[in-house]
Amino acid sequence: MLTSTDRHLPVHAPATNGRTTDKIHIKATAEAATKKNMFTTTMDIRKIAATMYGVRTGMERTQAEREDLLQATTKKEMTIIEQKTEGKAGRQLNEDGITADDNFVAVVDGSTSKTELKVNPEMSNGRYCMLAIIKAIKKMPRDICMERFCEKVTEEIRSIYNAHAVDIQKLNDVPTNRMTASAIVFSLSRKEIWMVGDCQCLVDGKLYENPKPGEKEIAAQRALIIRNSLKEGMSEAEMRRNDIGRKAILPTLKKACLEQNKLYPVIDGFNIPTHLVKVIPIDDKTHEIVLASDGYPKLMPTLNESEAELQRLLEEDPLCIYENIATKGLNEGQTSFDDRSYIRFRI
Repeated sequence: MLTSTDRHLPVHAPATNGRTTDKIHIKATAEAATKKNMFTTTMDIRKIAATMYGVRTGMERTQAEREDLLQATTKKEMTIIEQKTEGKAGRQLNEDGITADDNFVAVVDGSTSKTELKVNPEMSNGRYCMLAIIKAIKKMPRDICMERFCEKVTEEIRSIYNAHAVDIQKLNDVPTNRMTASAIVFSLSRKEIWMVGDCQCLVDGKLYENPKPGEKEIAAQRALIIRNSLKEGMSEAEMRRNDIGRKAILPTLKKACLEQNKLYPVIDGFNIPTHLVKVIPIDDKTHEIVLASDGYPKLMPTLNESEAELQRLLEEDPLCIYENIATKGLNEGQTSFDDRSYIRFRI
């Protein structure tokens, strides 16, 4: 929005003709405005340039002209510093994903399947769900609220069930058969972070987590089983090939799924209890934010630090039964115990 610093706008620009003139005028206006933090939208810049230089706007322009000017004048309100997503078993099997644009930054973590049933035969339910959610986020209105966001992603997953003629009643009765994912989303318009399910973030170094209820206790059961087996002579290599601890807790993990979207929120095509979604308000000051999946056991301020800490844990505790107690470990042929995603940005 134009402020009392209007007088600092440029009063002269290079004299050329046609589209080139317009683009230079717009760009000069944008650069000056950016230095003074005067504008929040591209449209503001266009309007002022039109007033000062007689630059054409709106339907007077061709589509090509509008696209050129949009590219020239867009003021970045978020700066992506670094990001990474990596699957524990390769890119094509990665159930994590990242999306970032001028409206939203999000990390989506598809849940590890606990059933052989696949909605899409070509990929796991977790990956299919992640891809569908990212697609939905890219179509979201800029100013959508958290409650409506939850409705829209639920509708997206439900439409996939319908398209594949999946029995909704069976999914209602057996939640492990659902496409399920967690997501952490930053809305620039709302200045909020939404934590739907098991995810984590840093805001100016302060850690926020949202673990599933009871998962810590289930992971401890697996750790105890594996530690006892190691004492009885089973080797670490054998355990990485055949995680008997994971197999032992699988029925408990499946039972815990009966509570999803009852005791804790997830995105699975069924109603999300929005009162369980953790919302972190962000004020208008400058902030550095990290969004991540739970594939980073210890979230650090930078990607290199987070990766270094993960690698240390994988070397010292590959079975995830001592320092990094988890419901699964580093299996043979994998690069980590879980898929992981990390994105750091500044607003």
